[in-house]
Order: sequence, then structure tokens, then C-alpha cells
Amino acid sequence: MVIYNQELHESTVGVATWNILADGLSLGEFMNKDGDSVVLWQNRGPRVASCIQKMLSTPEISIVVTQENDHASWILNKIQEIDMPYIKMVRRHKGKNSEKFYISRLRDELMKEGYYSEEENAKICEFECNAGKPGCKLKTPQCIEKCASEISESLRKNPNVREILTKKGMTCTTYEDEHEESNNPSDIYHSMDCLAVYYDSQTVKLKGQSDENATVFRLDFTHLHSQEEFSIFPAHLKSGEDKKGEIERVKELRLMLDEAKKYNNPIILMDSNTCMQYKGKIQDELSGEETDDFNYVHDVIESNGFKNVIDESDRGNKCFKMRHARGGQPKKFGELFYDTIDKICVQKPSKIHSIVLHRLPCNFQVLPVKHAKVVDKWRNDSEWRNKLKEACIDGKWGPNMEDNSTVNFDTFRKEENCDDRAFINTKEILLELYPNEYMPSDHPPAAVLVELGTEANQEAAIKEESISPTKEMKKHDTDKDDRADLKNA
Repeated sequence: MVIYNQELHESTVGVATWNILADGLSLGEFMNKDGDSVVLWQNRGPRVASCIQKMLSTPEISIVVTQENDHASWILNKIQEIDMPYIKMVRRHKGKNSEKFYISRLRDELMKEGYYSEEENAKICEFECNAGKPGCKLKTPQCIEKCASEISESLRKNPNVREILTKKGMTCTTYEDEHEESNNPSDIYHSMDCLAVYYDSQTVKLKGQSDENATVFRLDFTHLHSQEEFSIFPAHLKSGEDKKGEIERVKELRLMLDEAKKYNNPIILMDSNTCMQYKGKIQDELSGEETDDFNYVHDVIESNGFKNVIDESDRGNKCFKMRHARGGQPKKFGELFYDTIDKICVQKPSKIHSIVLHRLPCNFQVLPVKHAKVVDKWRNDSEWRNKLKEACIDGKWGPNMEDNSTVNFDTFRKEENCDDRAFINTKEILLELYPNEYMPSDHPPAAVLVELGTEANQEAAIKEESISPTKEMKKHDTDKDDRADLKNA
């Protein structure tokens, strides 16, 4: 394992955070080398479970926090099957869109094939979520449950259809398949995306947690070797590169930070949905005194005595994704992301040590270093980012990057005297987009070791500069292409 420290404190705990990309939100949206086939849960799910299992198999990592997890029990079962029955899981429901999109996708496909009647779909929704118009928009939990029940009944009447749907890329599992309790195990499985925490019960003991309906999700642990107590705060903040999104994120974050201060050794692991790259775009929306008084997530973390220990500049921590021009979110078509939005926050006195996951046998491969500077320019230069977006929309790019023409954007690059010394075609670079065979989510995971401090340890940490993930990672980040062999994933 690659950890750039010579001595670790006896109370050190390894934690990781990973947005695994909800099944219900994944299909028909992302570009990559192989198109939707690599995004389908039946292909991607086993790789996600394998990656989490391998992280927890390392002697340093005891806890993996996941966001956008709508197959939490299935993943746990897969991990426990691989001779790891001591791995446990706790979850909280977070988002609703994954469940809604998944059930809607199944309903539309059943209608298309004639197994779900037009008459049923034309009913005025009894919950009036579509303002009394024909056809339910699945805006309420009751509507989703009702539709799922109808789909389950339809599949029971037509047992061969489930296999047909599965071949078309629909997950189409039952509660029994997912190892979930249900009044009827043969009903079609559907779930909100969750914050799900997997932990090694041989190294940490869960001693308490927040109430089911609490605003802030908290898990209290004891480190079994040192008996130090610490608390984990999993989170997934609101998305959006704009001012409105940042305001909502700050509100949610402040509540969490206020709660975290009440506990020993708090560790916040989150998809923050923001980074310093967003600041310029947000500032364009601000005016006058508002510019000076506006609070960003980064500032709120710092002013509350915490620090984010995930280096935003390191390519191993960056999402590298782009939505094609044939999906269901037109506002996001062609928007290139090469951002670090996942954060692990600890109180400032705490000492941390970096873990470089993509250099371990954890089934991860990040954007090659030879492409990183080029993609940085595309992402951070607004003209270049917009030109790439135009090329995607005008060219009606689809999910398989192999089939998309990048000639127009390459021509622009050459006219601008190129953006790198040795010209590399745009397509070659975008074939590395996440999710792909070697990165089963649009996010890479992030991990650190945290020294659980007694007061004496924390005082020492203030005097001694803690190891910088930036320096330590860059020291070993050579131009060598660090590919991982994932044949056995």
C-alpha cells in the first residue's frame, strides 16, 4: 500500500468517501469509450462492490462512505460473500430523483412494448402531482409506490418480460434479488439513493447514531485498538455551479458543522458539489457589497475550525465527466467537468496522512497525466469550455465517444495554436471520460488516514505541520501512465 509516512499513530483510522453514481441517474446521460453498456448496473454494480471490498481489505481503511447508493444491501451482500462477513452497513435515505427516474424508465419501456396499458397511464393521478392532467409525473412517494406496484403486477402477468427488460439494460431486480425485506419479495425493487456507510467491525465499533429523521446524519464509533471515540458525518450537498446552489450548500453545511463540534474527533465525508473553480462563475452573479459578504463552502469550513484535507489540484481526486447531447438533462449537455468536489474535513489540529487510491490494487484508474494539463485548460478557460460544449451539442454527440466527431473542436484548437506541445486528438482524451471500465462512477473515491487525537496529540499537531496531501502526492506523480490491471474485477 502506498502511504507516504514512516510512522503512524496507534489511533489512526482510515476513511474513504465515494459517490458511486446512482443506478437510477446513470443511464442515457454520460459519454465514455463504451457508451451505456459500461454504465448499466448489471455491468457496473459488481465493479463498484469489488472496489469497496478492496478498499476495506487494505489494513488502513476501516470505513467507506458512499453517496448516491441505491443498491446498498446488494453491495453489502457481495462484499460479505467474499469472506468478509464482518463488514457492516448503515444508511440513510437522501435523494428522490434516482427512484423516480428508475420507475419512470421501467414504466416507459413497458408501455413501449405494450405490457403497460395506455389506459392505466392515462388515469388522472389521484395524488394530483400532475395538476390534474392525465399521466402521473411520479412527484410523490405515493405515486412512485403506486406505479411500482402496477409494474410488479404487470411483470408477474408476463414473466418473460423481466428477462427482456434486463437484456435491454434495465436493472429490473426484485426485493429478494437485492437482499431487502419486503411484504412481497417478488415485487420490483426500487430505492431512493442513500448515504450508505460500510465499515470493518473488526477494527471499529459502532456505538451510536443520529435519529432516523435527524437533519444531520451521524455515526459514532470506537476505534478498537486505541479505544479512541470518533464520529463520522456522511453528506451529499446540493448541486449547481451557481449562486443559489452555493447558498443552499452553505446552509446545509453550517448545520452539520455546528453538530460536528459537539463530538470527539469529528470527520465529515461528503460530496460537496462545489470547489474553488465554481467561485469565478458565482462571482459573476454577485454585485456590489454582496461580493464581499458572500459565503462560500470553503470559507465556512475554515471559519468553523475545520479543514478540507482532499487536494483539489490532484488529478486523482477529480471527477472527469461530460454528458452527451441525447440525454434527459438538456441544460447539462456538453458541460465538461474536471473538478474535485469530494471533501473530507477534520478539525484543524488533526493530523492526516494521504492515501493514493489509484496506485493501489483497488480497481481504479484516473485520467492519465499526459492528458491532465490539456483537460485543465478546457475546463478552466471559459471560451474553450464553451467551444467544447458547442461541438457536443451541434454534433449531437451520443453516449459512445467512439462514434462522435471531434473535428470541429480540434480545428478550433489548432487555430488557437493548440493547447499542448504534442497535439493529441480530442477524441483520444475524451475516451477516458468517467464512468468507464476502470472507474465505475463519475467520481473517483478519496481517502485519508486520520490520527484520532487526544488533547496532547492535538496540541502536538498544532506545533508540527501535518503532512500535505498535495506535496506527498505530487512527489510521486510522475509522467508514467499508472494503469491498473482490472481483469479480475
